[in-house]
Amino acid sequence: MIIGIDHIALNSLCLEKSVKYFSDAGYKIKFVNNDVPNPRAKIPFVANYDPLHSIAFCQSSNGIAVELIQLGALPGSPSGSYFPVFNNLPKGANLLASNVTGWNIPEGKFCQIDEFSAIGIVDKNGIASNVPDINRIVLPCRDLAKSHAFWQKAGFRDHPDASASENGSELHFRAIVPQWNLRMSLLRVDKDRPAPMLDSPGFPCLALLTTNIDDDLGRLAKAGNGEFLNPFNITVNGKTLRLAMLRGPDREILELIQFNRE
Repeated sequence: MIIGIDHIALNSLCLEKSVKYFSDAGYKIKFVNNDVPNPRAKIPFVANYDPLHSIAFCQSSNGIAVELIQLGALPGSPSGSYFPVFNNLPKGANLLASNVTGWNIPEGKFCQIDEFSAIGIVDKNGIASNVPDINRIVLPCRDLAKSHAFWQKAGFRDHPDASASENGSELHFRAIVPQWNLRMSLLRVDKDRPAPMLDSPGFPCLALLTTNIDDDLGRLAKAGNGEFLNPFNITVNGKTLRLAMLRGPDREILELIQFNRE
């Protein structure tokens, strides 16, 4: 059973400076782990595999957590699938980039995305800056009905304050812990986007907490595009986690996380 949103991943080329920006913006830095072994099981989902990677877990009191990952995202590679929307978007980060121009989002504003990075969140040098809270994301999709059904299988439900249309629908995940909640706007688009990888610039992966990783992976893998990684163990911040990964209908990456029972 999926019980909440654990975090959204954001790639950084300079973890130390990115952590400082998040800390200055009011995020609580739960931990920073440098040179953590990078499981080889992830190889199908990365463009350039490195046996080590560094991560930092940044918690917000008003939105979902952000996991900063230093994997060495390459300029020109496809950006991540997930586009945050911010109620408190800082000045200078309220423009739509060319690859999202024409998307009609009536509430909030996009974090600007280009082929290199998430502008206003990660600058051209891969350094996080101007960090607001994240409590809503936009996910472009080709087949709205299929994506809607997929995310409902992941525990999202129709948002009570929004009506669906042929161009989009509004979902939300309600969890016991407020910081595990998330609103998702599915937006129908006509063109396929390149498949993102875990080391893509921007926000490439959404992580969900589960109490039964095998059941949830089996259910979601059938409803996604068929690509998935079987569960494997990883030790982060002294704790052993069981992880699995899969792609949704539009090749967006999801991570399932189950804490090992001790």
